Amino acid sequence: MLFRIYPYPKDDICTPFIKGVNSKTFVRGVLCKNRIKKIELQLNGTGDLRISGIDKKAIVGKRLPDRKKILEYIVQKSKIAKSFLKYIESVVVIPTFPLSKEEAFVKTVIRQVIRAKMAKIQFSFFIKTFGIKQSGIYCFPNAELLRKLSVSELEAMGYGFKANRIISGIKSLLNNPKIDIDCIRGVGPWSSRVIKSEVSKNYTLYPFFDLSCQKIYEVTGVDLLRLSRHDRILAGDVYIYSASFLEASA
Repeated sequence: MLFRIYPYPKDDICTPFIKGVNSKTFVRGVLCKNRIKKIELQLNGTGDLRISGIDKKAIVGKRLPDRKKILEYIVQKSKIAKSFLKYIESVVVIPTFPLSKEEAFVKTVIRQVIRAKMAKIQFSFFIKTFGIKQSGIYCFPNAELLRKLSVSELEAMGYGFKANRIISGIKSLLNNPKIDIDCIRGVGPWSSRVIKSEVSKNYTLYPFFDLSCQKIYEVTGVDLLRLSRHDRILAGDVYIYSASFLEASA
């Protein structure tokens, strides 16, 4: 049996906050009092992640996808791509790394109205430009660095209308940590669902009507929007495997 984390680090794109040492060992940078603490994640033979010195729930989602239930659903569908079925049968996917509200907000705003691959590159560039780096490990900017960001800096990086949206949203989150994400300017139904699923790693909240799910349908044959109307928990689990499959196939 093979084990794969999701999201998986690839060339520092999208996940500069995790570095793959090899197929079983990963390093995650955790910001502690303006210094980066390295946390090594060792994927052992049972598919579990061995983590020391930090609460596991701070790194790994609270529950793993129900692979058995996913397979039971998939084998009943005649239009499912055989390569996707084989992937589910041979790979255990472990979703990791809940994001902070600020990180999820910036990542989601960047994703708006552009292709997913370009969004990953831009998000990586944002962290590398404004974040903290120690010994090759990057971390999303802390509150102090985020407060120093300006609209002009982001406009110079080509963010256009998103520059003001990012700055105003960050200020709202930092000034009122308990603010409802739906109350932030520029956060609509799609953005709200994406942010909440990134923060909680609860993919039952994911907007299954979005373009990524259309891509999943084209490649795998799974209609996540239809599935979500009957079983959002299963839809969220299938989404994780589908997104991981697309990552592995890219």
